[in-house]
Amino acid sequence: MPGIEPLVSDIRSTFVILVVTAKVLSALFSFALIAGITWLLRNCSFLEDKRQKASYSQPPQPLDTNTSGTAAEEPSSIERRWQAIRERLEEGDEGNYQLAIIEADKLVDTVLKDRGYEGDSMGDRLKQLEKETFPRLDQLWYVHKVRNEIVHSSEYQLPISDAQEVLNTYERVLRDLEVI
Repeated sequence: MPGIEPLVSDIRSTFVILVVTAKVLSALFSFALIAGITWLLRNCSFLEDKRQKASYSQPPQPLDTNTSGTAAEEPSSIERRWQAIRERLEEGDEGNYQLAIIEADKLVDTVLKDRGYEGDSMGDRLKQLEKETFPRLDQLWYVHKVRNEIVHSSEYQLPISDAQEVLNTYERVLRDLEVI
């Protein structure tokens, strides 16, 4: 029967097309599923809380302000660093006051690390703070974002008056933390 071979050939080619299409759709579905799971793991606050609780067994502790050497950095050292940051602002040029803001942000980050707040970045540590116990949290987020603009945008310009206000905020935060 010569008429059956073309029919069998058509069925085979249709079957091959269906199998290839199913494989492609399966691969796309798998990729979308993996991307969704990754997004959930990174952005789900429920999972974030679980990871934070598992990352340290004790809650963050206040920085010991005595001179017994228990803190990673003594308050007098922090005060000296803060004074050097303030002197940069007095230089009056944009480069120095931008550097002063970057250093002030790093100083606050160091204090947060010393108090036991963990994370890969200062942003991670700021997320652990609560407004009830840290009333200047919104201001600290704002000045940290200014720091990020300075670091990540070469076009960012900050007037000296704004730089002074940013540093004043960092100073108030350091005073609230009782390290200067």
